[in-house]
Amino acid sequence: MTFVFMHFLICTLHRYLRRLKLHATVLKNKFAINNTLGFILRGGNQVSNASSVTNGIISTNASNATAHWFSESERNDFVSVYPYLAEDLTKSPLCDDTIVMDRIRQLLTHNLTHGKKLVGLSTLLLYKSIEHEHNLTEHNVRLANIMSWCLQMLHTSFVLTDDMIDSSKTRRGMPCWYLLEDVGSTAINDATWLASAICTILKKYFHNHNHYVQILESFKKLQKETILGQIIDEIYTGNRVVNLLNNRTYTTIMKYKTATPCQAPITFALHLTGRNDELLYNKGSKILGEMGHYIQVQNDYFDCFEDPTITGKKGSDIEGGKCTWLIVDAMERSSSSQRHILEEHYGKKNPESVKAVRNLYETLQLRKQYKVYEDEFKTRIRTYIEEVPINATREVFYKILNSIGKKTS
Repeated sequence: MTFVFMHFLICTLHRYLRRLKLHATVLKNKFAINNTLGFILRGGNQVSNASSVTNGIISTNASNATAHWFSESERNDFVSVYPYLAEDLTKSPLCDDTIVMDRIRQLLTHNLTHGKKLVGLSTLLLYKSIEHEHNLTEHNVRLANIMSWCLQMLHTSFVLTDDMIDSSKTRRGMPCWYLLEDVGSTAINDATWLASAICTILKKYFHNHNHYVQILESFKKLQKETILGQIIDEIYTGNRVVNLLNNRTYTTIMKYKTATPCQAPITFALHLTGRNDELLYNKGSKILGEMGHYIQVQNDYFDCFEDPTITGKKGSDIEGGKCTWLIVDAMERSSSSQRHILEEHYGKKNPESVKAVRNLYETLQLRKQYKVYEDEFKTRIRTYIEEVPINATREVFYKILNSIGKKTS
């Protein structure tokens, strides 16, 4: 009886101490969280160099690379919506535990208040470019900002899982979320919650919108297809069968994992207008899909060749055995002996194997091949943009193109 009581007492004490530790971590984080939120509301701009995590405290001079391809008023309107959405998601009647809600605030702040927010801002600017001027009321523009944040949340949920799967160390110059103390594998739950929380926001602000059902269906379709892309990516990652890493495989992964999310801004911009403009949708989807492919090729190239202090992320594609533009191009250009090097070393984590693959990339002049690809893409995409019938929308696409050509994180 005494043993049972002592066991119960020890377990209770352990749970209490763990809860106390979490509470202390949350309190320590409040200062960093408030500073970060204040930073984004001031529209700050950083350049990523270093970051660290001590007892759950984020210490960083990492980049909040908020793009300069939109006006001051648009930036202020966009970032000013965030605190209201954060409040909507941290005062849920489903949970009144203050420690849990503080953890949610930390999740939102760490993962949503940094980076270019390309997906969200593209949606906002495309909407404003295609909406009739008399419909650009304060209320409708606010809804567009809210919708843009919802898309940014969904994109972030994919990033959280991607970072775990890829064993990434940094994102936008900061430690990946799953690497923070007391997060770990629970980041999977955080990513799932972040995606599901979108429905809470949509229900509150869009339940009377004429395209509410279409908006919900489009979010579900976007989530399903992007996750399918992640699944396909993982099937071919690290399986050590390098011959399977071909252009067909890469194109399939890009179709779902990258092109589909990048096409979302035109889909939701049109939903916001309430119009079904098939011509604009098709042209916009083609442009954004091509841009998505370029963004992924750019990411693949930077993962291998760019300085992590510039990209905000340390490369791991070679050791992870990822299906990238570089390995696909290398397989197509390699001789039989060079293929043997790739088969022997690609997807292995030891430094010697990584170096062997990098050296072969240099021998095959993949830096030069990337420049050729980039020049061809920019020529092609400008042709597509010129076919867009609305002047203001063409300008937005050019702004997006200029933004993705200046990679920071």
